[in-house]
Amino acid sequence: MIIVHHLNDSRSQRVLWLLEELGLAYEVKRYQRDKKTSLAPAALKAIHPLGKSPGPSSNICWRPTATGG
Repeated sequence: MIIVHHLNDSRSQRVLWLLEELGLAYEVKRYQRDKKTSLAPAALKAIHPLGKSPGPSSNICWRPTATGG
């Protein structure tokens, strides 16, 4: 199963939309930004060192790629 580490007000909403459209099973782990700084909580930084979201984890390989123009 795919686990999406979702941070409120982030691009992870797009990943959730895509998984719904594809009909794939997934689980959402929700995180809230700090109200004063808008930064990710320490719990999300344990998943991604910069506290970035989306941060999926599963038994499949996820390799974000850079896009350039």
